[in-house]
Amino acid sequence: MKSFVSIILLCSIQIAYCNECYENPNGNDYRGTLTTTRNGHVCQKWTSSSPNRHDFTDDKYPSFDLGDHNYCRNPGNEHSQPWCFIVTGQGYDFCDVGPPSDCGEVYTDPPFDGESSVVEAADKVDRQEIVLFNIAYEGMASQSSTEEEYSPSLAVDNNKNSNLSGMSCSQTKRQYEPWWKLDLKHGHEIYQVVVTNRFDCCSWRFKNAEVRVGYHKNFRKNAVCGKRVTGRKWRAETIVFDCFYQTGEPIWGKYISIQLFNYVKPLTLCEVEVMTKVSDDWAELTKNSEFAKILKYNF
Repeated sequence: MKSFVSIILLCSIQIAYCNECYENPNGNDYRGTLTTTRNGHVCQKWTSSSPNRHDFTDDKYPSFDLGDHNYCRNPGNEHSQPWCFIVTGQGYDFCDVGPPSDCGEVYTDPPFDGESSVVEAADKVDRQEIVLFNIAYEGMASQSSTEEEYSPSLAVDNNKNSNLSGMSCSQTKRQYEPWWKLDLKHGHEIYQVVVTNRFDCCSWRFKNAEVRVGYHKNFRKNAVCGKRVTGRKWRAETIVFDCFYQTGEPIWGKYISIQLFNYVKPLTLCEVEVMTKVSDDWAELTKNSEFAKILKYNF
């Protein structure tokens, strides 16, 4: 199996997230914040029915990020490019969002002391290096319900196949605020939780997911790791939750939980990796393991 070794560069240089880019020719995956059309008209909120009445709602088109905003979108592939209803009269107009571009697939939380950097900026800061090791396979997984044969243990089988038919993803039944939990049996210093999202379809279902780490069996009492999945983040195949985001320190705990909030839908996890620090004695020996990951930081 291919080794999972990657580098995260964290520095104080502010780099904007790639929220204005999109990949599909018709812009149906555009999730930027443009609110005016190519002819200068201000867009009408998707939740508003004035001056234009319509049925383009978030409930009807949940994967198109409509919501309570007036950003340009192309819900339901209605047109050949993003558009919006206009507030200055009846009708709609197209938006100039630029050409498609590759946004990449790995998203991480911004670190506590700055923003995620690109590799080109790496030489501008002094960084320390630690080796993280995936210990998720040591735990016992459970979930709020189970859809058919998609048991909770499939999320920690060391198989990152993001296609549900590959039989390597856990999945709950469709329910309100479903959850998945991992009992590591012993306390560990958790730096990151890395989730492989379902990607053959329905990646939007991971919107509003939250990760917690701690010692409470009632996981809702544990500390939040990273940030909830909002904006474009749910569109990624690999989503990284940085547990040091809030305080600059990793979180100690034996229970890892992932829960969806404010939705009735299934929770699907194609792989969950729980990353803890390897001791200095073992770091050099384990850094090339398939369970290892190199983290570079400037705390």
